[in-house]
Parts: sequence; C-alpha cells; structure tokens
Amino acid sequence: MNITELIKKDKELNNFIEKAPVEKRSLLTGVNSGAFAAVLMQMLKVWQQPLILVEDNEEKAQTLLDELGNLLPDDMVFSFPVDATIATQTAIASPDELSQRLQTLEFLAEKRAGIVVVTPQALQYKLSDPRDFTKAKKIFKPEAEFDLDKLTEWLTQAGYRRESIVARPGEFARRGDILDIYPLDQENPIRIEFFGDEVDTVKEFDSATQRSLEEKDSISIGPALDRVFSPHNFQEAVEKIKQDMSESIAEEESVKNHFVKAIDLLDESLSLAKLDNLNELSVSVIDEALKNISGYRKPDFNYDFKYKE
Repeated sequence: MNITELIKKDKELNNFIEKAPVEKRSLLTGVNSGAFAAVLMQMLKVWQQPLILVEDNEEKAQTLLDELGNLLPDDMVFSFPVDATIATQTAIASPDELSQRLQTLEFLAEKRAGIVVVTPQALQYKLSDPRDFTKAKKIFKPEAEFDLDKLTEWLTQAGYRRESIVARPGEFARRGDILDIYPLDQENPIRIEFFGDEVDTVKEFDSATQRSLEEKDSISIGPALDRVFSPHNFQEAVEKIKQDMSESIAEEESVKNHFVKAIDLLDESLSLAKLDNLNELSVSVIDEALKNISGYRKPDFNYDFKYKE
C-alpha cells in the first residue's frame, strides 16, 4: 500500500482536513517530509480551492516547488517571487519575477484548486485591491469596438512601454490600425488588426520574424503591473498625504522635506505610466506615499491571496 492510499484510509487525518476550512485556526503536526506532498494533494482534493504555503526562504520554496511540480500539472503550482529585501524589490523589478507574480494573481482570481508557494517577504509585498486587478483587463475579439487612442492610453497606464516594434514582454506598438501587444503572461505577442474602431482579427505572432502564427477567437490582456492604480487614486493619495502633513507634530520643515518630493511626483504623474518615477525616492517615502492610496496595502492572507469576498 503506497503513501497516498494510506492517507486516504487515515480517518483522523481526513477528519482534520474536512474540519480545517471552518475552523478559525488549525494545526497539523507530525507529517514527515516524505508524506508532506501527499497530504497536500489530499487537502486540495477535498477543499478545491487555492492553498498558500509559506516557506522560510527562497531556497526552501524552490525545493518545494520542484517537488510539487512532479506531482501536479503546471497550471496548479505557482510561486510569488519577491526579493528577500523589500527595498530592493521596490527599486528593481525583474521582468521574469513580475511575470510569475502576474500568473499567480490570475490563478488566485480564478479561485480554483492549486498551490502557491511563497516566502514571508511575499506576504509583505503590497498589492492593489484584487477586484481592481481583475477589472484591469480587456478582452479582444473580432467585432469588439475600442477607441484606439484611449486603448493606447490604457496600455501606457497599465505599465506597457511603447516601442516602434514589439520584441519583449511588456511592450506594445501601434502602426495605423494595427496594435501589437506583448503581455507578460503570454508566450508570444498578440497582433490586433482594426477596421476603424472595430477589431477585425486577433493573432499571435513571432516577435523575431514578426510573422503571424495563429489566429485567436479572443484574448484577455491584463496589465503589465502587479499593482493597479488610477489617476484618481494618485490624486487621493496627494490629498491624504497633505492632510497627514498638516496634522504632524514634527517640525514643519522636516515634514515638508520628507514628503514634498513624493507629492510633486504624484502630482506630475497622476497615472500608472509614470509610477516608476517613484523609484527615485527612498523606500520609506514610497511606502508613505503609496500606503495612502485606496486599496494599496500589505496583503491580507485571506483577502489578497485567497481572494475571498
């Protein structure tokens, strides 16, 4: 009898698994490393929802990811990579890590069974409201109508860089009625051909040769950022920071020196397109500025990661 069959026959363990979702806190001990993955599989089978596993560090997280990858399909195992130093993560974002985070957020939004392996740093990584993230998508299909100028503005606000030719994830290009977009969660870029304001065709294409590969019935394209804000959010942040400044008990000059650059940048930007300008600031100022934006906060385990309403 193998370990999976033993777990299925363990009444005490299965009783724990059935009750755990409705209990406020549950603790399972005594599971050795050889049975850990099999126990997780049983939990997934019963719960049919995303599980979040927190490992001490990236090395342990990667080891667990590799082990789970041998047991589960690729579309059921995810990671949320964040640099061990949050300050470094804020200043320098790896495109590959950003792509993995976006794929994980997409998976969590679907609320289907699967596992996300994270580190404590991932739990500290600030995210937008998941509902805003879900809404920040557009579905392109033949006969759908879009204002190309507004669509170009949306792409810029959503973190895409405008280029003459699309070559890398996170880029887009517009040539007349043809719009090329390279989403971070897609293997190939997407070419959308318009007839006026109406979508004519949607195709994948090869970024090296620029030749079409496959025509699509429809494609969902989300932001190239894992944190979604609107101009209104930035304006709201400015007003709240100014209020905090006026109520501070610190010396007026010190308060002004600490926040004035953040306010100036938020005032100038007022769009997602210029969010990267904030990297010029110290991390403490970034956090002070952005924590006042509605919906921008450290992830709550049940809300942000499990996407419970």
